[in-house]
Amino acid sequence: AISDATEPFSADLDAMFSSITDDTKQKVLDDLAAMKTAYASLSELEAPKDYEQVQALLEESATQATAGIEIYETAIGDLSASTFNQSFVDALAPGDEAMSQAFAKLDEASALLTNAE
Repeated sequence: AISDATEPFSADLDAMFSSITDDTKQKVLDDLAAMKTAYASLSELEAPKDYEQVQALLEESATQATAGIEIYETAIGDLSASTFNQSFVDALAPGDEAMSQAFAKLDEASALLTNAE
């Protein structure tokens, strides 16, 4: 679900950066909403007792991703052609860091599951 939600994001982001309009911004914001929903499903998983550590990592990933996505939503919601500058890029940096941490937690969970098999 996360891959499916994330897949259109890059293309829509590139389209928005090529032409910042209400429509291109809305596509990116819709992608972010879909990503947030997909990550929220991670925190709803209930793992068996032997996989509690995996569940904790998935919850941490969801928390980090949600924080990152909310930073992106705020920055993109405020974006216009005149504000597409270094300040905009700087505003995204904490979101990038949160998403990086979210991906790292997913990788940790995946490694635990792979090693458990």
